[in-house]
Amino acid sequence: MHDVALEVAEKEICAASSFTGDIDKKVRHVSAMRGKYANYSITKAHIRTYLHFGTCISDATTVDIELILESYKSLRALDLSFLNVKTVPSSIGKLIHLRYLELSSQDFESLPKSITKLYNLHTLDLFYSSKLKQLPEDLSKLVNLRVLKMPYSDSITFMPSGMGKLTSLYKLTKFVIGKANSSLKQHVDLEGLKALKNLRESIKIVIHFPESGAFVKCDSVKEGFYMRDKEHIKGITLECKHEESNRQTDYEEELVGALQPHANLEELDLVGYRCVTMPRWAKEDNLATFLPNLVSLCLDHCSELQYLPSLGKLHHLRSLHISELPNLEYIDNHPAIALLPVSNGEGLSLLPCLEKIYFDKLPKLKTWWRRSGNETHQFSSLTLFRLKSLGILKCPELTSLPYCPNVEKLNFFDFNENFQIITNKGTSELLGKVTSSTSASPTSYPKLRKVYTDNLAWLHSSLPMDAFQSLSYLLIFNDQKLESLTEYEQVFRACSSSLHTLRFNHCPKLRCLSRGLGHLACLESLYLSRIPIVSLADEKTDVEDEDDGRPWGSLCNSLQYLEIAECNELKSIPRWLLNLTSLRHLAVSGCSVDLYERCQSSTGQDWPHIQHIPNLSITQIRQ
Repeated sequence: MHDVALEVAEKEICAASSFTGDIDKKVRHVSAMRGKYANYSITKAHIRTYLHFGTCISDATTVDIELILESYKSLRALDLSFLNVKTVPSSIGKLIHLRYLELSSQDFESLPKSITKLYNLHTLDLFYSSKLKQLPEDLSKLVNLRVLKMPYSDSITFMPSGMGKLTSLYKLTKFVIGKANSSLKQHVDLEGLKALKNLRESIKIVIHFPESGAFVKCDSVKEGFYMRDKEHIKGITLECKHEESNRQTDYEEELVGALQPHANLEELDLVGYRCVTMPRWAKEDNLATFLPNLVSLCLDHCSELQYLPSLGKLHHLRSLHISELPNLEYIDNHPAIALLPVSNGEGLSLLPCLEKIYFDKLPKLKTWWRRSGNETHQFSSLTLFRLKSLGILKCPELTSLPYCPNVEKLNFFDFNENFQIITNKGTSELLGKVTSSTSASPTSYPKLRKVYTDNLAWLHSSLPMDAFQSLSYLLIFNDQKLESLTEYEQVFRACSSSLHTLRFNHCPKLRCLSRGLGHLACLESLYLSRIPIVSLADEKTDVEDEDDGRPWGSLCNSLQYLEIAECNELKSIPRWLLNLTSLRHLAVSGCSVDLYERCQSSTGQDWPHIQHIPNLSITQIRQ
């Protein structure tokens, strides 16, 4: 049976980069490569599917598209993505059998009204139509539409009326509330959203707020009325967009409050919200009450927000992302509500499922919770036990978080050098009590696997060397103080058998790589970018006379990839590179003219040192 099916399929399916003759009458499904339409000879046929493959932009003209529409009137699936045309021919409305239509193109600015005649259409994909300004006014006529992928851009500022008639719709990637520069009464139309009861997966709801003078309160908006019955929606992004001159927020909280999700929601993103407090369904402990199954919470660009919901009861929360909240001082302002710890056998765990934290651009954030003196010991005994990834970027006032004993990934940039990642005395005492009846050590520390930071000195002083024994990836980026690896030799010795990838990027004072590299027996990839090294050799040796290649001798059997980018002070490639027998890739980019000449095939002075490497790339600095 399989062979029979395969034989039939081979007769009905045709995929090619060009069609120069008539298509066989038995062919029903065509897949053509994007590109030269001059290679295609299009004739009338009973084609059911016409799709494109390939990554290039097609050079098809409107005439070419019209020829396809005229020739293939029995189409069920049509792909017109990435075409170099600005309009879709109105004749597309004649394809009455069409089920799937992809019009993702960066040049489409409008859609023909005739598209609303495609009554059998199930899927309309507009995702990459970034210049599309509006949807057809009569879109509601497509009553069989099930999937509508909206443009990823912000080009569409309102939805057409009658969206509630599309009751078969189960996937809608974006719903836009309002129209820029209109009064609020004109631009709030939530009833259409309310009627879409079968929506599933995830949706982004964009609310356009007009200029301050145009605000007219609409009494018909009902709190929690429009999204609360959509039990199959798993993820919601609520994005508030304001005119630059608009700072008024008195109605914003009410409107976002009207979009309260169903209790089954797992992912919530709130972007651009300008109120001081969260909407009622997310205030204090309400968030855990109304959204008990929340797994991911993201708050981004909420410029006025000062008070977050209580997080302590979100026992399923795995990811917490907070960025660009300039007025936030504490993660939790309600400790009496938040601190409901769950015992996990290893201590008292706050947010027992939390695996990822990312804090970015929080200039006033001080610590996790606001607390009084008599609460200190209670707080210090709590841990984020399951946390695996911790990111802290541009949080200059943040000095501590609950202890994270199992964190594996650190992403620390532009942070307070006094930040404490290791447990304080209270937590140490707690761990000592717990571990008396378990196999864990009372002095157990995080076992880091990936670290991204701009402060190697802090890393060295804030963590015990045991924490680096499993480290496999280390990126040092924009470390303004790093001059040599010598004083951090202990760190590299600790990860000597685990570190596989090491990157130094934009360290303006780093001139010596000695000591540290000499311990890395398992290093496979080394990246050096924008650092002022003059030589790859040990600072105490003569690069021309040294044969063992210190400190690179330990890398002979492990290093496979070496990239040197924009290190334009580097003078030469030493001959001991021949000793790196495992090296398969060498890329030197943005080097000096002299070094480029030294590495030229046959004529360059350093060519004998690198000619054995299978994959070579040498480019000089741009003039």
